[in-house]
Amino acid sequence: MLVRAADHRPGHSARLGRSPHARYELGAAGRRRHHQQKNLGQPFAEAQEALRKSAREAGKLIKADGRRENVESIEAMRKRGLKIHTLTPEINAEWDRTVEQAWPKIRGTVVPADIYDEVMSQLKTFRAAQEGARK
Repeated sequence: MLVRAADHRPGHSARLGRSPHARYELGAAGRRRHHQQKNLGQPFAEAQEALRKSAREAGKLIKADGRRENVESIEAMRKRGLKIHTLTPEINAEWDRTVEQAWPKIRGTVVPADIYDEVMSQLKTFRAAQEGARK
């Protein structure tokens, strides 16, 4: 409800529009809504954590399915008479070097530069941690 500034009760109103005399009263419902908005942090954080947990669990399942499907695919190829060649560490390293030459062409064209840089940074950190864990 619009009220004149003279009718204003401190702590229960806020400015409305451009007129210095125009105000509105929040009332009990408005105060509740304001209180709920101030306290959104906790439910939001809980929802975020639930989503993260769900994503981690889904990621584990997807990874396990992918690995199982790779093994099944290789076995299906063998059954059909295809010969499977396992890469030597030297050939695998050569493949990695060849693929790395294409990375500059991908950055900023196929993948936005900021996302590419973040992924590469995370990958470097992950690989360093994996290398440290092996030692």
